[in-house]
Amino acid sequence: MKTHRLLFLGTVLTVLVLSGCSGSGAPSPEPTPTPTPPAVAYTLVPLAPAALVGVSTSANAITPSGNQQGGLRFTNTSDMRALLWSGTSSSVVDLGPGEIRALGEGVQIGLTGLEGTLSERAQLWRGTEASAVSLHPTGYVASHALGGDAEIQVGRGQTTDSTSHALLWRGTAASVIDLHPTGFTFSRAYDGAGGVQVGTGRPAGGQDHALLWRGTAASVVDLGLGVAWAISGDTQVGQGTVSGSTHALLWHGTQASRVDLHPTGFNDSRAFGVAGSRQVGYGSKADGTIHALLWEGTAASALDLHSTTASYLINGTAPRSSFAYGIDNSGNIVGTVRSVDGRDYAVLWKRN
Repeated sequence: MKTHRLLFLGTVLTVLVLSGCSGSGAPSPEPTPTPTPPAVAYTLVPLAPAALVGVSTSANAITPSGNQQGGLRFTNTSDMRALLWSGTSSSVVDLGPGEIRALGEGVQIGLTGLEGTLSERAQLWRGTEASAVSLHPTGYVASHALGGDAEIQVGRGQTTDSTSHALLWRGTAASVIDLHPTGFTFSRAYDGAGGVQVGTGRPAGGQDHALLWRGTAASVVDLGLGVAWAISGDTQVGQGTVSGSTHALLWHGTQASRVDLHPTGFNDSRAFGVAGSRQVGYGSKADGTIHALLWEGTAASALDLHSTTASYLINGTAPRSSFAYGIDNSGNIVGTVRSVDGRDYAVLWKRN
């Protein structure tokens, strides 16, 4: 699950001081002070265990309370292990084959099986490998659990005719509800909370649209072109194409409510996590690097978190790129950094 809180962005007030004296000999205006960059109120905490240096890891999700982080380690698509942390690299727990995509309090949500094959199965854990419960529903040839919380889980299932359908569960395979809307060629649900689910789908002959449901296929609301990745309260975040580029987007339940979060200085951007008034994701720069980003509801509020990664040396070199995927109620953020040789390392941005 993705969550929230307010970040200090270090607002700077620039004051121009003028002497109000008339006539000749009036003093010249003082120069305008150079604005100070916003303060980055975060410390980077590596989650990748030292024993896994050289093996890619990713932190995909964080609980609302922030007490646990979840993700995976992988050497290739056929060797993935679901990992669960409690704030430090030494706390890691291996939940067995698979990947954690979302977290509720006491619940881990994800999938097992060989990536991109019909062996993939939606799964739920409760802290140990032995606790695994399959969510794979009858009548589907493959399934993914991609979001949700302790009460509901959402994802997708592949039908026998190879169509992807958005799905909703309540803790068991038998509880599945098919959310696939009439007239769409595919659909996927990526997150859910408070009786609302979000994702994407494609109308026949059309492009991908961000979608919102309230528990049934018939309840679908079209948010416009794009993908909705996450939800918190009445806020949904994701991405869409604006003027030919991918932009991070925010909605409040309707297409008309859309807010473009794309910050100045980036080629494209995406928002993957939300918690109350905060959103997280990443954007790409002209030099090819990718920077983790934090917003507070507007493009102008964007805070670049990549500067915090400079001290995380991998084989003596700072990471080339960074990605933010989830945020908790206190503003702590999870994601990955990417080394110059292309390996990913799970990290936690701890709010100071």
